Amino acid sequence: MTEETLIQLKQRIEDALVELEELQECGDLDEVLEAAFRVGEMQDRYNRAIAAHRIEQSPR
Repeated sequence: MTEETLIQLKQRIEDALVELEELQECGDLDEVLEAAFRVGEMQDRYNRAIAAHRIEQSPR
C-alpha cells in the first residue's frame, strides 16, 4: 500500500468523523451508532494498513 493511499484513508476517516459529529448534533441514535461503527471499521483498516506498510518498508 502506498503512502498516498494511506493519506487518502486517513482523510476518509477525518471526513467520517466530521459526519459523525454532525449526526450527533441532529441525527437519531441509530444513525449515530451506524456512523460510529463505520468510523471504527475504517480506523481498524487504517491501522492494519499502517502496520502492513511498516512491515513492507522494514529492512529484511
